[in-house]
Amino acid sequence: MNPTDVLPERYKGMVHPPMKLRRHFPVGAQDLRPNERENMQRFIPDPYERKIFTHHIYEYKKGLRNLVLLTTSRSNRAAIEERLKKENIDYYIQEVNETKINVFFGDRVCIEIIQQMSFKPLSELTDEEDFIIGIMLGYDRLKQCERYLKRKRNRKAWKS
Repeated sequence: MNPTDVLPERYKGMVHPPMKLRRHFPVGAQDLRPNERENMQRFIPDPYERKIFTHHIYEYKKGLRNLVLLTTSRSNRAAIEERLKKENIDYYIQEVNETKINVFFGDRVCIEIIQQMSFKPLSELTDEEDFIIGIMLGYDRLKQCERYLKRKRNRKAWKS
């Protein structure tokens, strides 16, 4: 079934239905205008992941974030790299497992710090590295302080 088959009658035959209707229907490369299709060699197939990624880029460009972490499917890697290069945004990709990757993107200085400490899985970061990354990602400072203290206490109790 073609998504345009379920459009209201007055919109049938339109190449590009109004934006308020587009959000209710899946959009793939076949739905793009010819010039958009040429510019978009790859795209993230899952509309929700694509929307989250696009929103993260928006927040970064508006200055709401200095660093973004996106955990996604390895199959999205090429599309993500292509878009970040096109937007001229620095990034670092870390393999999580056979199917997932962590994509860090944002300001160059933040990416350099991530590259220095992210040679290991995020779960193996030291308490200090975990704290720094949380603050850089814009997590609540007070909650990060509480998390840091809790991790330190747990390590002390574990060593005893």
